[in-house]
Amino acid sequence: NFFDFWVNVDGVILPSRPGEYSTDALAAEAVRFIQGSPGPFFLLLAPYAPHGPATPAPRHAATFASEPPWRPPSYGEQNVSDKPAYVRARPAPDEASRDFNDTFRRNQLRSLLAVDEAVGEVLGELQRSGRLTDTIVVFTSDNGLGWGEHRWFWKQAPYEESIRVPLVVRYDRLGLSQREESRLAANVDLAPTLAELAGVSTPPTEGRSLVPLLTGASTPWRVELLLEHLRGRPS
Repeated sequence: NFFDFWVNVDGVILPSRPGEYSTDALAAEAVRFIQGSPGPFFLLLAPYAPHGPATPAPRHAATFASEPPWRPPSYGEQNVSDKPAYVRARPAPDEASRDFNDTFRRNQLRSLLAVDEAVGEVLGELQRSGRLTDTIVVFTSDNGLGWGEHRWFWKQAPYEESIRVPLVVRYDRLGLSQREESRLAANVDLAPTLAELAGVSTPPTEGRSLVPLLTGASTPWRVELLLEHLRGRPS
């Protein structure tokens, strides 16, 4: 998914070019799409990074070599007697698992550098074409990931590390300064938010428009969220 990949371009399946890195190819296609869309457009840019094997672009392969191992207080908890059975059944990380996951995490960080550059290219093209002010930009992810907290090395668990994702929204027309918001948002809120900012109606949804949060308005808001996941194999 990072090299030697295939892409579907308007129904035509094409192979990647030799040595082409998938994040770079998607970024270039996103820029071409913006350049070829003179009117309103919707662009979804979803690079594969940092999914495994988290292969970095060659230009980033040597970065983060001195990054210290991730060792928060919850890492590899010794006493898990208060945890669910599926956590109690997990062994504490041994040296081999620590080494493997430390290397994987560094490669994830390395692979994300090309994603950072892709975001910069998209924003740069919007700026060059004079469209940044009129474009709603949302940066988020599909899931979090455990790196050994509570003995958990993956997602699919209701721990903060697995369920929290970044959510950054930029829309210059609102004229807002940079700020952080602590109220609860979820992916089901994105569609009604984009619809309200674009001035279009939507069918009923389970989410709520985040516009009051973006503007810092004092408004009644949720204090809890339902988390659910299809039952799958134990991780």
